[in-house]
Amino acid sequence: MAQTGNTVSSTIDARPALGRDFRSLLGALVTLDHITGGLIVAPDGLLIAAELPRQLPAEPLSALAATLGRELELRGPQLRRGTFPTAQFLAVDGTAFLASTPVGFIVLLGDASADWEATRGALRTAYRYIWYSSTPMASTGPTAAGAVAVDGAGGTAVAGGLD
Repeated sequence: MAQTGNTVSSTIDARPALGRDFRSLLGALVTLDHITGGLIVAPDGLLIAAELPRQLPAEPLSALAATLGRELELRGPQLRRGTFPTAQFLAVDGTAFLASTPVGFIVLLGDASADWEATRGALRTAYRYIWYSSTPMASTGPTAAGAVAVDGAGGTAVAGGLD
């Protein structure tokens, strides 16, 4: 904001603050079929965004996600899992998906019938969205408008035409 004489001028950034971007991104991800909640966590376990069922406390899940995420990043290269580390944890009554991103980790929780391929595709797109949002080129890159949408088939669209 600049002040000249008696007038104040300001430039409004068309791109929302990153925290708001992460909340809208998570909001789009939890609309995937059979996904019931999720969170975005910093590498140290600090909760960035959460959208969870009422009975699930965010802080313990955040700490667990950071621990599992660090293990995923350490073990991923040994398992030759590629450049986008993801993991799926299955139980009789549900599943959890974990993905590493430039700002930390995304965890999505779902029922046992959640589709691995559709969810992984949406997580890959979320990774790109976060990567573009956290780099200096973001103001001119595909996420400058900050729009995120997820279709019912599990495909995610990010402004600029990514997946």
